[in-house]
Amino acid sequence: VQTLMAITDAVLEADCPWPAARRLWRARMERVGHWLVDWHLRQMQTAQPAHLEVNGKLRFDMPDFTLTGIADRIDAFDDGTLSILDYKTGRIPTQKEQENFDKQLPLGALIAEAGAYLRKDGTPAPPAQVRQLAYVHLGTTPKATEYPVAPDDLATLRDGLLKLITAFRSGAQGYTARRAMFSEKDAGDYDHLARFGEWDAADPAQVIEVEP
Repeated sequence: VQTLMAITDAVLEADCPWPAARRLWRARMERVGHWLVDWHLRQMQTAQPAHLEVNGKLRFDMPDFTLTGIADRIDAFDDGTLSILDYKTGRIPTQKEQENFDKQLPLGALIAEAGAYLRKDGTPAPPAQVRQLAYVHLGTTPKATEYPVAPDDLATLRDGLLKLITAFRSGAQGYTARRAMFSEKDAGDYDHLARFGEWDAADPAQVIEVEP
């Protein structure tokens, strides 16, 4: 834990210019430090860290589309299968949220199984089966939540992704403003372009043909 706090101090000193923010994040690391070290040691009894903050880029031909992402951490089990981990300072998404909204880790599994993550030296990591997805929550009550991965799950995800991209490549598919929002109070990245506020979610949708 002393080593972890020394690293924390060095990173905050180098990358965080605001004293109040440094104190806030240091206090948080002090709260979770013992749990994090204990969890890491338990994790290493079954899987070893293989990649940290690794970039991935998976290219599809039909449709022409590139899926990119960054994995916080990828661990390898003794049999060569992988666990993809995501560190969270906010709350962990529920199972229903993961099924309908939060696809980050399963999409990362697609990248890993295709051998599309790049090591720090720029060489591709070998393709490997992903056995597990895990969230590591570093909030007030830290915990790790693991989810098993079945090959059929990733096949279904891949088919759904390609179907979605193909649909949006079609001239017949419109881009709906604020589609599938988790909460009506959430802000959308394109609310200003959609002039949200002049209308709300209760208004009937209008289909407008746009000339190419």
